[in-house]
Parts: sequence; C-alpha cells; structure tokens
Amino acid sequence: MYEYEKGEFGEFESFRVFDREKGNSVTVIAEHGGHLQEVTIGGVSVVDGFKTVEEMVANYKSKSAVLYPFPNRLKNGQYEHGGVSYQFPINSASTGNAIHGFGRKVEMTLHSVELGDDEADIHLRYEYTGDNPAYPFAFAFSLSFYFRKNGTFDASFGLHNFSNVDIPVGLGWHPYFKLGNTVDDLQMQLPKVERIEVDEFMIPTGVKTPYTDFQEFKTIGDTAFDTGFSIVEETPRATVLLKNDQHQIRYWQELGEGKFNFLQVYILPSRESIALEPMTCNIDAFNNKEGLLVLKPGQGVMGRCGFMVETV
Repeated sequence: MYEYEKGEFGEFESFRVFDREKGNSVTVIAEHGGHLQEVTIGGVSVVDGFKTVEEMVANYKSKSAVLYPFPNRLKNGQYEHGGVSYQFPINSASTGNAIHGFGRKVEMTLHSVELGDDEADIHLRYEYTGDNPAYPFAFAFSLSFYFRKNGTFDASFGLHNFSNVDIPVGLGWHPYFKLGNTVDDLQMQLPKVERIEVDEFMIPTGVKTPYTDFQEFKTIGDTAFDTGFSIVEETPRATVLLKNDQHQIRYWQELGEGKFNFLQVYILPSRESIALEPMTCNIDAFNNKEGLLVLKPGQGVMGRCGFMVETV
C-alpha cells in the first residue's frame, strides 16, 4: 500500500510517496519547480538529486529540472515571434546563451496525490500569467508522476496555451540516473539516433551525423557526453538501457508528432550520474524551428517518459 508523508529540505517543504513492502519511493519538492529529489524502485536508488539546499537553490547542473518554455540552449538568449524580438537573460556564461527556460525554480502547486495498493499518482500544476517580458504569453503547466503495478515510474509534462495569441513552446526534462558510485563502469545502449553537430557555443550547425557508438551495449568508460541527438526510430517509444552486473535501468521516451523526438545525454564532471534529457525540439528551436511547437490559443501539448529497474 502506498503512503504519503511531508518532510523538509532546508526551508523547502518536500513530500514523499512510498510503498515499504515494494521498496518504491519518490520525493518531490513542489516549491522548487516540481524537483524530483529521489526515486527508488525495488530498493534500488536510481535518480541523483541535490545533495544540499545550496545546490538546489543554485540549480546545480539542473538536476531533475523541468524545462520550459524551451529546453537546452537559446542562441544569445534571443528569438523572434510574431514579428517581435525578445531577449532572455544570459544564464549560460560559458556559451553566452540562455539555457533551459524559466520553469526550474517556480513554485508549483500540489494538485492531488492518489494512493492505491499497487499504484500512486502525483499531480502538480503551475499557472503563468505572462509577466516575464522575455516570454509574455500566459500558459498552464502540469507535471505528473506515476508508480505503476509493474514497478515502472512514469512522468508526463503538459503545457496549455492560456494566451490569446499563438505561442512557441518546447518541453524537456533533466533527470540524472545512477547505479552505484560512477557511470564509468556502466554499459549503455542508445536507440537509433543522429548526433546534432554544434559550434563552439553549443548551438546546432544544421548538420546531423549517424551515431553508432552505443547501438549495442558498450561500457561508458571515460566517454564524455554533452551531446544532443535526433531520434530517427519510427516506433512509439525510444529506449535507453543502462546496466551494471546486477541491475538495468530501462528508460523510455514517447515519440511522434509533438512528442519527445530529441535526446540530450550529459555526464556530470564527477561522473556520478548521467542525464538522459527528453526534448520535444532541437537545441535553439526558437530560432531554427526544428521540432518547435506553436500552440494556438486554447491548444495544449503533452509528452511522456519513464523508467523501470530490472534484474540482470
């Protein structure tokens, strides 16, 4: 039976949903962008959260951040929409770009928690009035997490246009996965992808190249990743596998029109964990338009992803 309890992470309130018998738990901090602090499945901790409140307030490496109204980087923080130019603050000093939108720190509302014998649902919501001049378009954002009977943990992300004009939208997520103390010893298998080639400022050049290094299981070793991929599989889902000699994380993201057709892979400098970041659009999509969603007034979009732990 799933249970619910409140807790604290520094000055922030957290809440935890858990099943003692199954060894499943999730801790969420709604007040800080719906941050996912930990997920344990079958007793195996698989999500790397912030170690300190200071890390979270600084959004260190955007751990488990929900990314909207755009994921990844926006060249020089600038874009044009409807014949008007807009400027986001530059918050990626090393590249001179804006990165990851503004949803990482917003205070979300816990809308509902539904607990059952074998399943649990968590629903959060945020309503944006359009008060940021960089993005003066009102919308509602919804975030849901689900435990399911077979031990899977799923997440859904939705954005609904409350504005009276068309609005540009990209969604993404930034969870870090771990099995043990380092990713170097893990084996990884990627779906069929093309690598998005970028310039020195991490902005796409317009070129994509086939990427086959991890089409079969391969040890990560000292491979460096801060790499965007376009998924070229024609399937309902794309799957990434991470495994050691005991467990395997089976991560998936939904594909299709307006879904998570792009993937960013990033390894922390500490190499403790690896980010698998689903994105509905390419890097700098507000400018290159690749995968960019333009929602009409009253229109919405939703994408899903998830993961489970398997014994090998």
